[in-house]
Amino acid sequence: MVDHVLFDEFIQERSIPFAPGNVLVLYTDGITEVTNESGKEFSSHRLLDVVRRARDQLAIEIGDAVFDAASRFAGGRARQDDQTLIVVKRTG
Repeated sequence: MVDHVLFDEFIQERSIPFAPGNVLVLYTDGITEVTNESGKEFSSHRLLDVVRRARDQLAIEIGDAVFDAASRFAGGRARQDDQTLIVVKRTG
């Protein structure tokens, strides 16, 4: 591990409200850079659209919706990059 002193000048701790029903999505570019047959990228805009449509579902279902949409967009073509997705949803 690198000494934390190297990162201290770049990292800031922030707190933001995370109310019941809020969703946090962390993802790698392997999802947003999925391409279709014409070479067009799935994009963060499409990812956001999928999350918005699925926001009333469980976190795992939101994640499944994202992977399904990206796969359909790619037309079943093989993945060119790793895809990592973390969905956190506050309930109650």
